[in-house]
Amino acid sequence: MIRYIIKKKNILKKIMELSDNWNSYGAKSFNNKIYYNTLKILNAIPKKFLNFYIVPFDGGIQFEWHYRNKYLELEISDKNNIEYLKIDNKNNEENEININNKKEIIKIIKWMEK
Repeated sequence: MIRYIIKKKNILKKIMELSDNWNSYGAKSFNNKIYYNTLKILNAIPKKFLNFYIVPFDGGIQFEWHYRNKYLELEISDKNNIEYLKIDNKNNEENEININNKKEIIKIIKWMEK
């Protein structure tokens, strides 16, 4: 578990080092609030769900899970809300949640094992 956390934090640090225009489409570099918001979510993820991708996007960091027939994205920015997208064979759900609502964030992540 610790190995996964260290690996994810190292990936995050490399993303934070990206300079302006890192995607060649004018994306801005990442600020400290994005970094701290991302760490807050990373530290809240249950051990069982640490196998995910960390992907930069213009405006923040995205966590992606591909689990069985389900897909989950959490988009973390410098705002106080996280946007999420849940997709399975029957439904798509897109919404946002307060970044400090750890209980609800964990509930969204655990949706994958239902």
